[in-house]
Amino acid sequence: LSNFPAPIAGDAMQLAGTNSFFICENVDDEIHQRLHKKDIYVTCPLWGKGALHTRLQAAEIEKSIAQRFKREGDFLAKLGLKQERRAMLVFPENLKWELEQAALNIRFDLPAGCFATSILRELFDLIE
Repeated sequence: LSNFPAPIAGDAMQLAGTNSFFICENVDDEIHQRLHKKDIYVTCPLWGKGALHTRLQAAEIEKSIAQRFKREGDFLAKLGLKQERRAMLVFPENLKWELEQAALNIRFDLPAGCFATSILRELFDLIE
């Protein structure tokens, strides 16, 4: 997990705690340090109207994926969705859990735009 997702040239990097991002044209030690500190995150596109924000190698990869799923992307754009970015990794905060009889109660906080069901799915996949 320490190398996933590894940034590549042209990636859109999200600033932690915001929906703001910048394009990383040069993946250097500073970028890796900021990723390690969870100050920034590699993003992926949410398809819709508008151009991709990525450049260079990242844009080429996203364009090839968009071509493979052109019908789905066109459908999302037709529904009025706009091109957006989301962090590829999410780190729940303030995790608390307790076991009461046969029930496991879990509480945690997530950034806006993240879904608890995604976190729970990953947790249950670890158990199975």
